[in-house]
Amino acid sequence: MSRVLVIGYGNVLRTDDGIGPAVAACVAQRCAAADVEVLSLHQLLPELAEPISQARQVVFIDASIDGVPGTIACWRLLPGPETEAAGPLVHHLDPQRLLELAQLLYGHAPAAALVSVVGQDFSLGEGLSECVRHALPDTVAHVDTMIAASSP
Repeated sequence: MSRVLVIGYGNVLRTDDGIGPAVAACVAQRCAAADVEVLSLHQLLPELAEPISQARQVVFIDASIDGVPGTIACWRLLPGPETEAAGPLVHHLDPQRLLELAQLLYGHAPAAALVSVVGQDFSLGEGLSECVRHALPDTVAHVDTMIAASSP
């Protein structure tokens, strides 16, 4: 449990929903540390429970629809109680449910956070809106700071 796992997720064909993969790509280019793994995904899947359980920290990055476009927010995530009654296992999960699944299946859920950028445009298309594009460097810097702070 010596690595940080960065997971940027979202649909890059839905304009601002692609902020998670965009941040992940920037972090991957900037971060050559052996103890950091960066994933860029379309959605969160149950298969991520295993690599999450092996990390010392996980940083999820996604778009949000609530708030002022371009705003960056961060929330600490904690696994819920170990219970199989937490709901059906589906092919798309949220970060909280993945932490619970990692705890339930593998006995470990790491420290985790969700970094979210409020999007302006979620229509079909590639690229980020201007306000989200302007938030990209600050979001990457925020994730870099979180990675540095988690160093053993």
